[in-house]
Amino acid sequence: MCFAQIRIQTLNLGGNAVIATDIDFSEVGAAKGMLMVCMAGTAIKLNNTDILEKEKTEILDKLSYANQRLKELSKFD
Repeated sequence: MCFAQIRIQTLNLGGNAVIATDIDFSEVGAAKGMLMVCMAGTAIKLNNTDILEKEKTEILDKLSYANQRLKELSKFD
């Protein structure tokens, strides 16, 4: 979930990659039955995606398109 949320936030900021990620976790609750996970990273925009593998470039394009469509559709809410 953390990876998905940080990717969405990056796309919303206009970025297409996340660098310097940090994942922290700890047990919380009286019985320590819950796990709290926090993730942080730096959103960046790669201008030259040609250096990436073709598959990764296609994934970036699809994610950007899907996020753009989601923004457009949310206007009708």
